[in-house]
Amino acid sequence: MVLHELNGYMRVEWLENEKAILDKWYSLLLTVEQFEEAVLVKGLEYSKKHAGRAWIVDMTEARGAFSPEIQEFIKDKVFPEFTKNGVKYFITAKGESAITRLSNQIYEAQLGPAGIMLLEVPSFEVAKQWLKDN
Repeated sequence: MVLHELNGYMRVEWLENEKAILDKWYSLLLTVEQFEEAVLVKGLEYSKKHAGRAWIVDMTEARGAFSPEIQEFIKDKVFPEFTKNGVKYFITAKGESAITRLSNQIYEAQLGPAGIMLLEVPSFEVAKQWLKDN
């Protein structure tokens, strides 16, 4: 079920069977306000109301890199909010772009301190299967 979409940038979906949010990224060149609306307002609010346990970030088709402002927002707001609201698993499907992979490392650096388990997978399908198995 699509919760939010920024045409050309990303789509936020709810995966009922997996109790997970999927962020499918196409471009990482958005504003902090757009990021906050998509991730915290649309995604996390829905996840809280429906006992979400995981967050999947699919960057396999993403271009660009997050701005320093978004990187700070992820560190200061996103992972603390995920932890407070029951997100236990953060699963990333990485893209091939070196710049996009660097942006993905921003997520990874914050997970341990936030108490969230990180899994890196080659594709969204592998992420879904892991959640079904666990």
